[in-house]
Amino acid sequence: IIQQDNVLAYWLLRKSLEYKPTDHHSINMLALVHEYHGLKDYAEELFKYGLKESDEKLNLLRNYKIFLQREKRFKDANKIANKLASYHTENPFDWVKLGNNSLAHGKHSEAKRYFKRALKIAPYVHQAHFGVAKSEFFLGNRNAAKRALEKAKENSFEVKNKDLYQMKISALTNNS
Repeated sequence: IIQQDNVLAYWLLRKSLEYKPTDHHSINMLALVHEYHGLKDYAEELFKYGLKESDEKLNLLRNYKIFLQREKRFKDANKIANKLASYHTENPFDWVKLGNNSLAHGKHSEAKRYFKRALKIAPYVHQAHFGVAKSEFFLGNRNAAKRALEKAKENSFEVKNKDLYQMKISALTNNS
């Protein structure tokens, strides 16, 4: 997929599902390949299959929601968004990953919710505090961004991260 050879990707993903038919990564990527090629009915069936059969549903839920939004099926997308909002995982980095993905798509409030979910599980994860800071900054809440950066710095143990967070704190302070 990265090499933009979707035909090869399709066959490799199909083959991977022969070995593990409930692999959420393969199901998710195969659904995305089908959507890319305009085979939307098949893509949706794959999302539904993955949500039914796979143990790990977080990325399937997120991508299915995006798929439904692109199809302008907002009522269905909201149902999936509600499932996503109530989804339970003990891995804070699952939420950090979703938050970063939302930030990359300009969905700053959604990203902030995901980062906050990560912090409920693990308040010491500096990446989640940094994500909150970025979200707050994009939402125009500079003081909240600065507070989140201070928490990120406080919870980081690597000098390079502490230095990065301090530079960003200084930039926010100097530009206030």
